[in-house]
Amino acid sequence: MLGCLLEMKQENYGRETRVELKDPEQAKLLTNPESFRYFTPFLARDYTVSQAAKELGCHVDTMLYRVNAFLKADLLNVVGTEPRRGRPV
Repeated sequence: MLGCLLEMKQENYGRETRVELKDPEQAKLLTNPESFRYFTPFLARDYTVSQAAKELGCHVDTMLYRVNAFLKADLLNVVGTEPRRGRPV
């Protein structure tokens, strides 16, 4: 399962949360509307790649590609795995 990495500096303004990004790759991923669309299922929730893909109505491989980019940019982290036959979830 994947969860949102919340180690970035955050400031709360009422119901709105502001996050300060200093890494250009993180900023690029989160300011691109198409890329951010794939990030939204993980906001404040722990989801598997397949759960996120189902919510967005996209193919699991497409979601996995985006998740790997978010992991590489330290925007997501793996919070657990579920063992199964074949590749773990």
